[in-house]
Amino acid sequence: MNWREFPFLTILLVFSLGILASEYGSAWIPPSGGVLPILAGAAGLAVWTGFQKLAYRLAFLFSVWCWAAFFLLGVWRRQSIAEGPPSGHFERLHLEQFYGKVLVEEAKTGKNSWRVFAQVLTAGPNPDTQYAVRGSVLLYLKPEGHKIPSAGELLAVAGRLSRIPDNSNPEAFNYAAYLRRQGIHFQAFVPAAGWMALREERVRGWKAVLFSGRAYCLKQLRNALPDPQRYAIGAALILGNRERLDREVLNAFSKTGAMHILSVSGLHVGMVAWCLSWILGKVPLPGRWGMAVRSGTQLGGIWGYAILCGAGASVLRAAVMFSWLLMGKTINRPGNIWNTLSGSAFMLLLYNPQWLFDIGFQLSYLAVAGIVLLEPPVYRLLHFKTLAADYFWKMTAVGIAAQLATGPLSVFYFHQFPTWFWLSGWVAVPLGAAVQGLGLALVVLGGVPGMAWSLGWLLDWSIRILFAALEQMLFCRWLASRGWLEPWEALWWYLLLGAAAIAFFRPQKIWIWILACLIATGAGARFFFRLDQAETREVICFAVGKSSVTEFWNGRDAVVFQAGDTAQILSQTRAFHLKKKPDRISQRTFQEKAASGNLPQSGPLVVFNGKRFFFWDGEGGKDILPPEGADYWILRNSPFLPKKGLEGRMPAQLVIADGSNDPGKRKYYARFFKDNKVVFWSTPDQGAWKKNF
Repeated sequence: MNWREFPFLTILLVFSLGILASEYGSAWIPPSGGVLPILAGAAGLAVWTGFQKLAYRLAFLFSVWCWAAFFLLGVWRRQSIAEGPPSGHFERLHLEQFYGKVLVEEAKTGKNSWRVFAQVLTAGPNPDTQYAVRGSVLLYLKPEGHKIPSAGELLAVAGRLSRIPDNSNPEAFNYAAYLRRQGIHFQAFVPAAGWMALREERVRGWKAVLFSGRAYCLKQLRNALPDPQRYAIGAALILGNRERLDREVLNAFSKTGAMHILSVSGLHVGMVAWCLSWILGKVPLPGRWGMAVRSGTQLGGIWGYAILCGAGASVLRAAVMFSWLLMGKTINRPGNIWNTLSGSAFMLLLYNPQWLFDIGFQLSYLAVAGIVLLEPPVYRLLHFKTLAADYFWKMTAVGIAAQLATGPLSVFYFHQFPTWFWLSGWVAVPLGAAVQGLGLALVVLGGVPGMAWSLGWLLDWSIRILFAALEQMLFCRWLASRGWLEPWEALWWYLLLGAAAIAFFRPQKIWIWILACLIATGAGARFFFRLDQAETREVICFAVGKSSVTEFWNGRDAVVFQAGDTAQILSQTRAFHLKKKPDRISQRTFQEKAASGNLPQSGPLVVFNGKRFFFWDGEGGKDILPPEGADYWILRNSPFLPKKGLEGRMPAQLVIADGSNDPGKRKYYARFFKDNKVVFWSTPDQGAWKKNF
């Protein structure tokens, strides 16, 4: 392996560093107006150096100026995306009431409302004042009396517009930040009477072709798969349409490690390319022009399929990779998988640098890189003589390589690792490929008499077998292991995997020493991290809607006071508990009394680290008053605050109102304590409150 054989890998790394510097180093990175001339200067110096007579002696300077140019290109490209909404964007209108026309891109069912991602076409402060704008918005539509909208429909909407709030709970997934990466900053809550489908209007241009083509394909699948659950699985596997997937299906695919086949990627695009190659191989097209026609047809089919599937990061990555391979084959140039992989990533990030932070983009490229780098050594560990055993071992080796490459990132983001991923690879990959092949054949040949029924029957039974196999795997013990990784730990794992792979290809002493040093460094850092964690003393009041959660942490022991929706509380606190790895968690009520221990308590009064916390619960009645000398008040369930009787009882430090209090009450509390010169904190409005002692 020679580093110089992979120029696009170097370009990608330097370009990505520029994007990261622009994202996290904004304090010392100049604005785009200053970066652009520096970029032009670096690129000009690189060109000038390359054309000198002594270019071979100036190779180092040429490389330095090239790296500087691509680094600055990454900085400038990221800044050009992030520096505020462009002219004509609907965010510039600063609306509170949202009236407008939107184009539905994706719709998902929910418990009380439908969640619709839409592109804004017109917007204004009232129905009569409308402006043509650009942008995207997340709509929450009340479903009463309506049919769920489908992608490509136009809606007239009227509702309350607001920014999507951040999830401030410690270590919890921040959905608002995830949406901002996709250009969605606002949400609108629309009542049932505030929206309607514009059946008489149609979107025009290439989007009309896209949505009508997707609607035709989904109609063919719906006719062949009358069962809603199997139709949802088929639409996701074949077209990447995951709108109708229910929680049961997502749970089965997620826990068995087969979630990747629901995202249209290299497996799906490769199937399209192989089918087109097989069909075109039967057509006599001799000579160079014949090869060009074959390649052009395959490219058209690949990109048509990618656009039909929504043009996500994973399918675009696969389409770009296959396009490069096809073009290289057409001009008789040998391909290099690392250059192809890096070049496709560079092109996609040049188009949208925000994809560097997209979880699907990262996992997609890591999985392919892991298969290319780690599958050969894993496969060579065992040898089987029979074809069946060799096939299953090869599938297992591919799964092991992909999971080794994506495992640290999966644990970092999702805090779980599928233990039985190798078994799902035996089942999910071949059956998923069969479902996709049958689905594509149904879409293309569904109009041929007799073909629609036979292909639909085969497709239906393939999906039944696939889902039944995954459901059986759910009964396996230790299906998924849960865990937590800090950012430095995820980086350490990748350094360890990279050093191990290089040591396998180049068994030299230096790499053995590097491996040993990495292991010792990681173990030592983890030991000191846990030691420091055992010394922490902190209080957290979580921001959970219509619920109350307060936790007192003494090292790795926690005492919890909570009330409300248990499932919602668990979803907001699970990641924090995984990080802390508590030795013991105990729940208490306000009726308990504990005179000793780490958390002395007398009813609603708790003493922690020398500070007195009083829980004022509105369900206790109006005759309860706080004691004198409390440092903190925690208001729950909208307690009544009397205008008289609180003299001398105000807290010394802070008043906290959690999510169990009514919105109107929280506004009243804010005014009340401001008048009494007491600091007030509302977790639904200001985020979770956390205090380290």
